[in-house]
Amino acid sequence: MERSALSSLAPSDAAVALRSLPRRAREQFRPDELTGGGALAGAAVPRGGAPTPAGLIGAATTAITMVGKAIDRTLVHDDPDLDVVVFDRAGRDHPGAGTGTPGDAIAALQAAADRLADDIDRTPLGDWDRPATVGSERITALELLKEAVASARTYLDQLGTTLVELRRNS
Repeated sequence: MERSALSSLAPSDAAVALRSLPRRAREQFRPDELTGGGALAGAAVPRGGAPTPAGLIGAATTAITMVGKAIDRTLVHDDPDLDVVVFDRAGRDHPGAGTGTPGDAIAALQAAADRLADDIDRTPLGDWDRPATVGSERITALELLKEAVASARTYLDQLGTTLVELRRNS
């Protein structure tokens, strides 16, 4: 999902979306899969080297965390220069095999999403227009927030098809 798809996203809507991500991820799994059982037992890896379910959730967590740090810099400093990796999902998030169980990955996602959502709740509405520079692009804190939500959704939207493939091949 591109951040442009979230053109009308308000900060309060982003907080709600972030808080819903762990629940939406958890709902994709069968109970035994959350602990690494079922179709995810052993070294369950999708064909073609695609990211594992824990890897997709981990990438969503990394996106929220890394972009959240860029948001913090933008809200605290005057017109900061941010690393171009902020908008480079492949370079920033590294989806892959992941570590631990899907349940562990969802717990980390919950912590990251709640942290950013709590920060959103404490931030005055006018501060979301604060500027920053990424490479040669002028952006706002709100655009960064949209990137965090869009990135996390992109990875979590892939969970369903990945799980179907793993279940079919187990």
